[in-house]
Amino acid sequence: MIRIHHPFWHGSEMTLSVNGKPDVQMSHPFVGNGYNCEAVEVMRCIRSGRKESTLMPLDESLAIMETMDAFRLEWGLRYPTE
Repeated sequence: MIRIHHPFWHGSEMTLSVNGKPDVQMSHPFVGNGYNCEAVEVMRCIRSGRKESTLMPLDESLAIMETMDAFRLEWGLRYPTE
C-alpha cells in the first residue's frame, strides 16, 4: 500500500507498506499547486493539435464523474450549491 501524507493533493512524503517488510518512507519535493500534471498534458495536447488527451479521454473523465455522483447519491451527500 502507498500512503500519501497530508495534504494528498500536494504531498511530498509517502509511505510504502508491503506485507512482511518494514515500511519505507519516501520524500519527493512538491513543485506547483497540484494541477501541474494536468497543465502539462493540456499544453501537450494543444501543441499537437489534439482536442482530447489520450492519457485521460473524455469518456473516462465522464465515467469517473458518474461513479463519484453515484457514491454521493448513495451517501446522501449534497453540496450547498446544488
